[in-house]
Amino acid sequence: MRWIKVFLVFVIAFILLFSGTLVYLTITDSDFEGSIPLSVTNNQVAEVPVGETIGITTLNIGYGGLDDTKVSYFEGGRPEKRADKVDIQEKLDSLILDLDSTDSEIFFIQEVDIGSSRSQKIDQSEYFRINYPHFGSVFGINHDADFIPLPIFRPIGKVTSGLMTMSRYNILRAERHNLYNTDSWPMDLFLMDRCFVETRHPVRNGGELVLINLQLAPYNDKEITREMQLRELNSFISSEYSQGNYVIVGGDWSHSLPGTDPLSFTVVEAWPSWLKDLPGEFVPEGFSWAIDKATPTKRSLKSPYSPGITFKAVVDGFLVSDNISVEGVYAMDDDFANSHHNAVTLKMRLVN
Repeated sequence: MRWIKVFLVFVIAFILLFSGTLVYLTITDSDFEGSIPLSVTNNQVAEVPVGETIGITTLNIGYGGLDDTKVSYFEGGRPEKRADKVDIQEKLDSLILDLDSTDSEIFFIQEVDIGSSRSQKIDQSEYFRINYPHFGSVFGINHDADFIPLPIFRPIGKVTSGLMTMSRYNILRAERHNLYNTDSWPMDLFLMDRCFVETRHPVRNGGELVLINLQLAPYNDKEITREMQLRELNSFISSEYSQGNYVIVGGDWSHSLPGTDPLSFTVVEAWPSWLKDLPGEFVPEGFSWAIDKATPTKRSLKSPYSPGITFKAVVDGFLVSDNISVEGVYAMDDDFANSHHNAVTLKMRLVN
């Protein structure tokens, strides 16, 4: 009978601990509603030129912890220990070299950690600011959880992460815009708070360039979430375009982008449940896609990367208003050496 009492004590203690944790996380949970102004660090003075070629690069850095050897529990991978601090710093250095090679004036960066257990509490936003002293920057949080208890025996722990936009040009205003979410308590305590980061830049002809840095919802079988997020985004950019502004939307769309086909890449792994096709009817009037259809930009994290086996898709790219001339778009193919995403660069000119 003694073992039964010990077992009951253990069960009661676990329930109390778990309940206490949920109460604490509920009280401390961040509330992101509507639109929130963002501060600009090291703002630059130059206005965006008209008729000159400009480079914009988008890259999901996977918090410096998802190179070609890593897996994700949330994509079916086995739980594994966190990367150490030196390894993450080395990956960040390599990612910065990747960005340098694009010769871009603007960066959209996703999954930038500023105090997360999974990335050894490194402030990665500061890391980028130090390495790009001639860029202004803004940062909008899209994942803020005091403790993620999964996987059970190797919990992710604290996560504070977000979207970072960096620019050589003056930023008039920056805002974080919340996107529709159907996650209910208690799952909303642990999952990402989907949003996009808007920056507005003065153009030399008196107009404005409106840039949207985003990371839409994956790992979600609720079609209403995808539908509503795309509807909100469509409404926002259509309004900006109708006012005569130049508009570019870029980042991690978390969908297979129109005109691309994951099955065109040589793979063995099956199509994962988290990936859906982006609806073709999403594109508003006056906009078109700028995508490198020949190069995959996201790999599956079910297992370490293996060429010819690992599932790959094109989920990163740009949506561009028709008052902008697209000169080219190129994805960097380095076999996902430094992140589970490849960088994509848009070369474009604003049309007067």
